[in-house]
Amino acid sequence: MTGNDTLNARFLHENSFDFQPQFKIYMNTNYLPVITDMTLFSSGRIMIIPFERHFEEDQQDKSLKKTFVSEKNQSAILNWLLEGYKGLHLEGLTMPESVHFATERYRHESDKVGLFIEDEMEPVANAEERTSAVYDRYKKWCDANGCFAENTRNFKQILAMYGRVERKRPYAGGSETTMLIGFKLRFDTGGFTDYKGKIPFD
Repeated sequence: MTGNDTLNARFLHENSFDFQPQFKIYMNTNYLPVITDMTLFSSGRIMIIPFERHFEEDQQDKSLKKTFVSEKNQSAILNWLLEGYKGLHLEGLTMPESVHFATERYRHESDKVGLFIEDEMEPVANAEERTSAVYDRYKKWCDANGCFAENTRNFKQILAMYGRVERKRPYAGGSETTMLIGFKLRFDTGGFTDYKGKIPFD
């Protein structure tokens, strides 16, 4: 529905038909949904439009809906929309800073592996950790923060976005295994930080 592909639909008790979407999907919500596919953010399909203005009781106009239904005001609103439409064609649509900031914050808070790396690992040139040890720490971190852990396959793929993941013999010796290069675990004996309250996973 967000890729401009042809969609198929039907009215109740009628035959289906194909159509080209000419709409954008908006969700009005107080709580942002949990996103596990981080590619949605890089595709530009998600934008958060924050509505942070709160109107106190004495600031609220309870008769606003009635005001809008008058012919004079409806005409004024239509003209205002048409002026905005003209401006859109002349100047284009630039993402407001508030939308960019809110979307980036949502992306950051949705990135479980990224938050784990920020919290539990330290970037160190040429350092290496067994991905099995990193994954064990990651599962403990997820348990502490009430979120589901990625499976090992997905976890390694996501790790490769942050550092180099390769099969090799560890510098410390031992048989060949999968290693994360460029990071080390912050604690030698397995402590982890409770990040609850900073990520949207319940």
